[in-house]
This record gives sequence, structure tokens and C-alpha cells, in this order.
Amino acid sequence: MIRSPKTLTALSVCWIAWCLISALTGCNIAGGAHPEKNGARFLAEQGFPALLAERVVQGDALEPAEIAALSRLRDENVRFLLGRNPHLPSEAVDLFIRDRNDFVRSGAARNSNLTLRQIETLMNDLSHTVLIGLAENPSVSEEHQMRLHQQRRIGLLYFAMNPNCARPLRDAILNSDNADAKYWLKVTQDWIAQGIFVKGSDGRWKRDRVSHSPRELTAR
Repeated sequence: MIRSPKTLTALSVCWIAWCLISALTGCNIAGGAHPEKNGARFLAEQGFPALLAERVVQGDALEPAEIAALSRLRDENVRFLLGRNPHLPSEAVDLFIRDRNDFVRSGAARNSNLTLRQIETLMNDLSHTVLIGLAENPSVSEEHQMRLHQQRRIGLLYFAMNPNCARPLRDAILNSDNADAKYWLKVTQDWIAQGIFVKGSDGRWKRDRVSHSPRELTAR
């Protein structure tokens, strides 16, 4: 079937949006493309209860025995989700910060409950994937965001996906010719208005349930 130029353009835009939404939802194309989906599938295949898989995907509180059992699994998607879980004890997060897989470490870099020591450790990570995770972490301070951009050369696009984007970076995006960053800055603001990003009672930003597909997100 021959597609019209308009159809091909629309398909190209949809593909780009899919990839960028994957980045926003904590995914990385070089690692597990969809950690929520793939992690849940792996847990089901290993015989774990569906309710436990859902709690892992959503970043809900887990029992110490559950953390111990899950952290030993070989699946990088599950370890990514565990590292991202803000309810994890600090010593457990340290395990994922030290993981040999940089995709797993990028999950820990997105954890909204990192200590200053943990942030500094991740700031020195050699993986660009990990640094992107920090740039998208809404709990990372303006100072650290500026260091990521100026010293570690993380692009404006990733800060545009952060609901707590530092004011100087926001201004830089608006004054730049970076169309992608401007687009995602607007998307992020729209998602705040729609309640996809919410600020908790502790003042920290978080996603309101993370198991949305890209189609569901863009349709809201």
C-alpha cells in the first residue's frame, strides 16, 4: 500500500513522540524500552503474583523480604523499577546505584528520595544514560541541574521533561531555537495541569500512577 506524504509525516511524528515519551516515563531506548511493561511480564513469567508486579511498577512500598527477593532477579527492567522506587530504604537504593548495568543505575537516578550523597555519586557516573535520569528527577536541586547541563553537557530536552525544571534552564529553553525542548516543556506543563504530574504533601513532584501507555498519555 502506498501512503501519502501527509500519512508518512504523521507516522514519523508519532514515532518521535513514542520515543520521547519513553524517555519521560523513565525508559531508555538503549536499555529496556518499556520497563513497566517488560518488568511486569518478567515477574508474571517467574510466577510472582500480579498484585506484587503492579506494586513494583507503581513504586509502592514493599516489604524487606520482597525487596530482597526482587533485587536478586536478573531482569534489568525489574531492577530499574526497584531502583526508582521512592519507598526503598537508602541502603537498598545504594545497591542499584552500584549496579553494573547503567540502565538499572538510571532507574536509581530517577528515585525522588535520593540523599545528597547518592546524588553526588550519580553525578560522577560515566554513563550518559544515568545522567539523563538525574536531569529528569524532579527532586534534584537547581544547583545540580545546572551542573548537569554546564559541566556534564546534558541537553535541554531532558530538563524540559522535568516538572521541577530549574528556572535558568526553563528560560534557556524558551530563548533557544530548540523546538523539541520547547515542545516538551509545554507537554510537561500540560501534564501538570492534567494531574499526571502532582506535588505531594512533602513538596516533591511525582507521577500520578506510572503504568500509562504513550497512547493513553497523549490522549489525556
